[in-house]
Amino acid sequence: MLIVETGAGLPTAESYATVDEFNQYHTDRQNAFTLSGLQIEAALRKATEYIEQVYSGRWAGYRNKDTQSLDWPRSYVPREASVDYPTGGNYTPEGEGYYPFNVLPVQLKQATIILALKSVDADLLPDFDRLPKRETVGQLTVEYAENKSPVVTYPAIDRLLSRFFKDANAGSIGGASVVKLSRA
Repeated sequence: MLIVETGAGLPTAESYATVDEFNQYHTDRQNAFTLSGLQIEAALRKATEYIEQVYSGRWAGYRNKDTQSLDWPRSYVPREASVDYPTGGNYTPEGEGYYPFNVLPVQLKQATIILALKSVDADLLPDFDRLPKRETVGQLTVEYAENKSPVVTYPAIDRLLSRFFKDANAGSIGGASVVKLSRA
């Protein structure tokens, strides 16, 4: 059974999203899939592992508990002014300029769900030996561009999650760092 992080900082959490959230997201977008509940659970675990491995160390703020198994939930993650959380009341100890400490951002759940479907057809973090310059199979010859990384990147996921990085004005597109510059 899949253990989904609820915002409580669970020590055994395996995913940022539920099977129901996966089904609803992809059904709403008419994305075709024929997966059993167990296959979706496995895909959500793989997606969460990818997020943990690729983005760990880039997140703003701090993990809420030393014992939680995943990087989220987090405290002191600044939020952009356009996010509309309820005003008044004590919904977060950090104040209104931060994401609530016990809520998983919608974008984190969406990234998990999108990557989960991708993980069904491909390994999200494949092992690579060396990138060949030229390969010939039968009569077909393929020549690869030099200095091309063999690692698959997901720029849409990078953009979706970049608002939660230590420097929210910086991000990664296609594996390259992008920094927002402004004139003084």
